[in-house]
Amino acid sequence: VSVPHTPEKQWPDPLPPLQEPVTLAPQTNHVFWVKLHVSRYQPPGQLRACASVMVDGQEAVRIPLTLKVHPFTLPQTPAARTAFGIWAGYVNLHHPEATTPEAQADLYARYYEMLLDHQISAYEVPYGLQDPRGLAYLRDPRVTSYVIPFTDNPQELRRTWEHLVAAGVADKGFYYPIDEPFTRESY
Repeated sequence: VSVPHTPEKQWPDPLPPLQEPVTLAPQTNHVFWVKLHVSRYQPPGQLRACASVMVDGQEAVRIPLTLKVHPFTLPQTPAARTAFGIWAGYVNLHHPEATTPEAQADLYARYYEMLLDHQISAYEVPYGLQDPRGLAYLRDPRVTSYVIPFTDNPQELRRTWEHLVAAGVADKGFYYPIDEPFTRESY
């Protein structure tokens, strides 16, 4: 990521995965973020692995890694209830390769899973509240909240609410009828 006010003019971005080799200038440092995931079923103890630095397709440096797994498991359900605003439409704008509605829904689901991996619930569950795949997300212990779609149609509101109550997931939902009202009528 370019950052104009830093002497190096570059700062590591931890979000996009590194897909291609990086060319580094001699006598410069570069930071890489390394993300590790340890299964909740991993027994306590030391885990060992190696990371390799490749130069022109050949291993130049092997870096030993040691990870200590402690004798406890974090709960699946986060302690903090979250509601993060991310919209599938904006995700799709940045991924023109997802051309069909199903591909776009699957893409949003990958973003949603990434948020859940970091204990963050997004406003909208993938696939919608009526779809069995969406309902599976609502029952997922990692999901702490979701937006119940608001409509001026009271019958539609009641049908959605009754569906969520019958599914046993209404307690995680909330209504978000308007975002940042800017006119008197909006209030």
